[in-house]
Amino acid sequence: MKLLHWCTLVPKGPSGLAAIRFAKLVRVKSIRVFPAGAKPFDQSPDIVGETEPDSFLLDVYFNAQPVQSSSDSKEKQRATNALVPSTIAYAGGQVDFTVDLGTEYATRLMIVKGQFDALSLAIYGEVVSESIIPPLSAEEIPSSVSKSILSMETRTISASIDPANSSDPTFLARNLLSLLEVPPPFSLISRLMFCLKPDNDDWDDPDFPYLFVDIDRDIFRSTLKLEEDDETVNGGEDEDEIHFDIEAVLDAMSKPISDDVAEDMLTRFARAVADHIDSKSKSQAFHIAKLFKLSASQRPSLVLALCQNIEIDTVFDVRSLDEDTLLHLLDASANADIARYLHTVYFLDVLTDFLSPSNSVTQTKAAKQAAERLTTRLLAWEVFEDALSNTQADFAAATAFLRDIGTGEQSLGIWLASMTGHTDLVTKLAENPIVPNSSGAYPKLFVRNGVNDSMSAMGAVSHDEFIAFVRAFIGVASVLSVWAWSDSLGDDVCRERTLGVLRLWQGTGEYREIVNYLLLLRQFTLRLKWITTNDTPRKSGIFGEQILSELLDEPYAALNDDLVQTILSLKQPLSHIYENDRLSMRKIALVVEDGLPAAIEELTLPNTHPLSYRRLRTLRVSIALVERELAEDPQKVDWNVLQTIWDEQSTALIPRLAELLAEIAQDVNGYFRITSPFPVQHETQPQLHSSTAMSLPQVLSQLFQLAEDILGLLTRLTIVLEPSSSSSSKPLSFSLSAYTLRSLVLSVADVFACTDAADTIYAQGTPACVSAQHTRQACLEFVRTASNFGAGGVVVEPQGGKSGAEIVMSVLLKHGVGRSKRDPAYHLLQMFALIDYILPDSDSGANARDAMSENEQTKENQEEHWVFRVLPNILDETQEFFRQLDVESKVHLLRRLVRLDSQSLVGMAEWLFSEEMKLLERCTKTLLSSTELDNSQEDTNIQTVVLLYQIGLHLWLLGHMLQTGSDMLEWCLRTLKSVSEAFNSLTTSLSDLSIARVLSYRLDAVVQTLLLHCDRFEDNNLRLTLVVLFLRTIQLGDKSATDLDSQLWLKAVAVLNTLSPKNLDFAMLRLNIGQALGVIEASASDVNLSPEISSVILSLMTWLTTQPPEKKLTVLYGIKSDTLAKLYDIISASLPRDRLDTLNKLRTTLTVDEDETFIPENMNIPDTLQLSLQELQDILSPSPFQSIVPPSTPSRTSVPDVLGLVISPPAAMLRSPAATRLTKTYLNNDFRELRQAAVARQNTSRLPSMHVDVGINGQLT
Repeated sequence: MKLLHWCTLVPKGPSGLAAIRFAKLVRVKSIRVFPAGAKPFDQSPDIVGETEPDSFLLDVYFNAQPVQSSSDSKEKQRATNALVPSTIAYAGGQVDFTVDLGTEYATRLMIVKGQFDALSLAIYGEVVSESIIPPLSAEEIPSSVSKSILSMETRTISASIDPANSSDPTFLARNLLSLLEVPPPFSLISRLMFCLKPDNDDWDDPDFPYLFVDIDRDIFRSTLKLEEDDETVNGGEDEDEIHFDIEAVLDAMSKPISDDVAEDMLTRFARAVADHIDSKSKSQAFHIAKLFKLSASQRPSLVLALCQNIEIDTVFDVRSLDEDTLLHLLDASANADIARYLHTVYFLDVLTDFLSPSNSVTQTKAAKQAAERLTTRLLAWEVFEDALSNTQADFAAATAFLRDIGTGEQSLGIWLASMTGHTDLVTKLAENPIVPNSSGAYPKLFVRNGVNDSMSAMGAVSHDEFIAFVRAFIGVASVLSVWAWSDSLGDDVCRERTLGVLRLWQGTGEYREIVNYLLLLRQFTLRLKWITTNDTPRKSGIFGEQILSELLDEPYAALNDDLVQTILSLKQPLSHIYENDRLSMRKIALVVEDGLPAAIEELTLPNTHPLSYRRLRTLRVSIALVERELAEDPQKVDWNVLQTIWDEQSTALIPRLAELLAEIAQDVNGYFRITSPFPVQHETQPQLHSSTAMSLPQVLSQLFQLAEDILGLLTRLTIVLEPSSSSSSKPLSFSLSAYTLRSLVLSVADVFACTDAADTIYAQGTPACVSAQHTRQACLEFVRTASNFGAGGVVVEPQGGKSGAEIVMSVLLKHGVGRSKRDPAYHLLQMFALIDYILPDSDSGANARDAMSENEQTKENQEEHWVFRVLPNILDETQEFFRQLDVESKVHLLRRLVRLDSQSLVGMAEWLFSEEMKLLERCTKTLLSSTELDNSQEDTNIQTVVLLYQIGLHLWLLGHMLQTGSDMLEWCLRTLKSVSEAFNSLTTSLSDLSIARVLSYRLDAVVQTLLLHCDRFEDNNLRLTLVVLFLRTIQLGDKSATDLDSQLWLKAVAVLNTLSPKNLDFAMLRLNIGQALGVIEASASDVNLSPEISSVILSLMTWLTTQPPEKKLTVLYGIKSDTLAKLYDIISASLPRDRLDTLNKLRTTLTVDEDETFIPENMNIPDTLQLSLQELQDILSPSPFQSIVPPSTPSRTSVPDVLGLVISPPAAMLRSPAATRLTKTYLNNDFRELRQAAVARQNTSRLPSMHVDVGINGQLT
C-alpha cells in the first residue's frame, strides 16, 4: 500500500462538493484525515494540514468499476457512473478510515460532500492495471467505506490496560481519572456514581464532590440544659440530651463520610442507633436495612461499628420483613462485613420461614425472589472468599456470585468498595501471584440456567484463571465508574479515553463478557443513549455507537428493557451506525418489546440461505425471549408458551426447533466442506450501506451460538427431571418423536464436527473459536441427554419402541461411515468422539461402595439399559463403523465396551474382536495366495504392499491389546481362549505369516506376548508357529547382545521340548534356527553374551541333537560355517565350565550345509503407506490375477469339428491339442495364472497337466 494522493479539498459552491480525479485506475485502501496544523510528512515540513472545522459528517462517493482481466477485448470502455456512497464521521484529530472495495473493484473518481471549509487528506492504496471494464449498476456494488474503526477480533492487549494481570486492578481507572484537571479520589467517585447518587443541586456546589456528612450537625442535635433545678437525674451534672431522628439520619447518610471523622465518633453513632431500637416492626426493619445499605459503601469501620452494636434478632423476624426491606438488605449484603453479620443461623432460619409455603401465600412474588437472592448471596460470599485463596474451591459458584453482584448498581458499588477498601479482602487478592492467562479461558458469567449448568461451560477453571477474572471484574467496574463521572462532568478527554478502553475490551475474549454484562446497568444504557444523540460527530459518540452495536450481539443484552428503549431512540444522523444497521437493531428491539408473539413469528418465518448476520441475531433474540418466558414459572408457562405458538402459527415448537437446527447445520457445513457452496473468497458478506459487513468468523460465531441456544432450549423442554422435595408435582417435559430425534442428532453431529474445525482454524480467544468451543460442549451434552434412560434423559415416542440411546447410536454410527462433503477420516473421528462421550463408563464413581446412593443406582440402571436394550440392536452398524476406525480408536472403543459389558452378557466386544481376527485371516490368506502367484516377480506389486499394510494395522491393534501392562491384556487372552473363532483365525493368520516370511515390529510384539502366555493354549500348531516367528523376528533391525531377552529364549526352548516330532516342521526350523544363530553371532561381536543367553542357546543346540537323525536337524542352513564357529567361541566365553564339554560335543555334532536350497526373502510390513494417484487407480481396478479372462472357444466355422459328437468338459477341450482351431499357446506365467480361474477348478477325467507348451506363432518348440 502506497500514497496515491495528497491534497486539501475546499468545497465549491453552496452544495459543498469537492472531487478527486485519479490519473489511473486505483484501488483505495485507506483515507487519512489530518487536523489543522498537523504535518503529515516528515520529509516535507512545509506541508501542513488545514482541516476545518474540528468535526463534521462527510459523504464519500466512489465511482466503482469492476476489475476483470479480458484478453479478448481491444477497446477501452468508458467509465460507468455507478457511485458507491458512504459516510465518514470526522470527530477531530488524525483519523484513518478503512476503505474496502474488494479485489474486484477499483475507482478513478472520488467525490466528497459535507459542511466543511477545508479537508486535508491522504489517500493510500495501489494502482490497478487497466482492463476492459463492463458497466455495472450501483445496486451491484457493495458499500465501500466502513464507518467503524475496524471490527475488533481478540488481540493481545497492553499491560497498561490489562487489570486482570495487575496486582492493583484499579490502576487503570486511577490513571484515567488523572486526565481530569482536578481528579478526586477514586474511592469517592465510585461511591458517588454507584451508591450514594448525589442530588442535582450538589453538582452545582463549588465544593462538590467534597460534600461530606457532618455527624455533629446532621445527626446529633444537642442542646445544653440550662435548668438550675438541684434535683437532676445525674446528680446535678449537665449532659447533652440526644434527640435521635432516624429519617434525618438516613437523609444525612446519603452523603459520604470523610476520612477525617474520628473512629470514636462512628462508634458513638452506632451506639446511638442501637439505643433507639424499639420492638420489632416493619418500619424499624426497613430503616435499619436502609441504614446498612447506605453505610455499606462508606468506611469499613462504620459498618463494623453498626454490626457490633445492633443485635440482629432485635430488628428482623418473619413479620418485619417485606419486599423493600429485603431489597435493601440484598444490596447491603454485597459488603463482606454485613454479609458475615447476616450469615447467622437465626437470620437464615428467618429467611427460610419467610419462604415457607405457609408464609409465602401472603408475600408477593418479588418479595420471595428477593429473599431467595439474599439467602443465596449470603451463602455465596463464603464460597467467594474461599475461592480467593483455595485452589480447589467451587469457582462456578463464586462466578455465579459475581454475576448476581453485577445485576444492580448499588450491589456493584458496595462490592467494589469492599474489594478495594477492606484490608482482609485486598490482602487475600494481592497474595495471589500474577500469572498471565494466554488462553483467555476465564470463567463464564453465563451458563445455561436450569437443567445443566455445564451446557455452556468451558470445563474446569484453574485458580489462576479465576483470580484473573476477579481482577478483570474489579478493573471493568472501576473504569465504568470513571466513565460515569467524566460523562456527568462533561469532560470530553477523559470520557473519550475511557470509552476507547471499553471499546477495546469489547473486542477481547477476556473482557468482552464482563464489559457487555455491566454495561446493561441502567445508568450506562442511558448514558449510551445520551452520547449518541449529537448532530456533530464526537469521538465519544462514535465509541458509544460502536459499543451499542456490539452490545446488541448478545441475546441476554437485547432483553434488557433500558437497552431496548435506547435502541428505539436512535435517529439519524449517526456517526457509526448506518441506516440499514439501525433498522436491523430496531427490528430486534421491536421483537423484544412485542414479546412472545413476535418471537414466535420470527422463529416460524421461512429462511433464505446462507443465514445473514442480521437474521441470526434476530433468531437468537427470539430464542432468548422464549427461554425467558419459560423460566418465569416452569410449572405453568411451558404449556402457555406452546399454546401461544400453536395459536399464532399452528405449528409445534419442538419440530420447528429441529428444522431450524437442521438449517443451521446446513449453513455451517457449507463453510467447512472441501468445496464450499458459499462465496467466501473474501470472507465477507457484501451489504449495501452497512457498517456491519460481517466477516466469516463473525457469521460463524453467531451460527454456533444460535445452535447452542436451540440445544439449550430443546434440553429445557424435553429433559426428564426428578421431582423436587419441595414440590409434589412432577416437572413438565415433552416427548420427542423418533423422527425428530434422528433429525436432531444428525444436525448436532454435523455442527459438532464443524466446531472442531473452527477451533483449529481460528485463533484461541477469538469469537469464532470461543463460540465453537461452547457449542461443542452443548452438542456433547445434548447427545448424552438424549441417550440417557429415565431421569436426566428424554422420552421418545412411541413408547415401547426404540429407546433414545439406540436411536442416537444408530444415527451416529451410520452417519460416521456415510458420505459427507468433509474429510471422511476427520468426519469419522468426530462421530467417534460423540459416541465415546455418550457410552456409559462403569468405572466412574465406583469408589463409593460404602453406601448405594441414588446416583449410583441410576448409573447401574443406565448400564443395564445399554447392555440389554441398546447394544444387541446396533451390532451391524457398530461392526461397519468399527472397521473404519484407526487402531487407537478401535482399542479405545473395545475398552469402553468391555467396561460397559463387564460380565460379557452380550459380548459385543468379543464379537468385534473375533471379526477383526477373521479379517486378519482373510488378509493373510490373500497375501499367501498372491505371493505364490507372483513369486517370480522381483518387486512386490502395489496391491501386495497395501495388503501388507492392512495386515500391519490388524497386528498393531492386537499388539496394543497384548501390550504388557495394558488393561486389555487379560481380556484379550481370555477371549482368545474362550472364543474358538477368534483363536482359530489368529492361529491360521500367524501360520500364513510364517509361511509368507513376513517380518514386522508389530508382529514381533504380538509374538512375544503370546509366546510368554502360550501355556494357556493347548494348540501345538500355534506354539510351533510362535517359536518360528520368534526366531525369525530376531532378524529385525540391528540388535545387540543386550537386547536379547533370556526369558523369551527360555520360553521358546521350553515350548520346543514339549512338542512331539510329528508336530514339527523340520525344514522351517532348520532354516530359522540357523538364521537366528547367525544374528546372535553378529550382535555379540562387540558385546559379550550374558551367561543366561549362552545357556539357553546351548540348550537349543542340544535339543537339535535329540531329534530323529532322519530329520537332519543337526545340519543347519541359513548360517555359514565360520559364523557358527565364531558363535561357539562367543558362547564358550560366558558358559560355566561344567557345560563346556557339552559345547565341545556340539562342535562335532552340528554341521552347516551351505549348498542347501535357495533361502527365500523376507517380506517387511511397511509402517506407513504413501500412494501416488496412479497407484491408487491401480488398486481400485481389478487385480491382475482376478481380471484374467480364461480362453474361450472361438466362434464356429464351416470346418467340421474333428471331435464330432464326442462330449468333453470345457477344461479338457482347452487342454486338448487335437481339436481344430482350439490350440492355445501360453507365454511366460499365463498358465499358472489361468489355473486360478474358477473354470480351471472344475473336476476333470484326469489329473491336470503338469507342463506347458511354449511356442512362438503357434509353432511348438
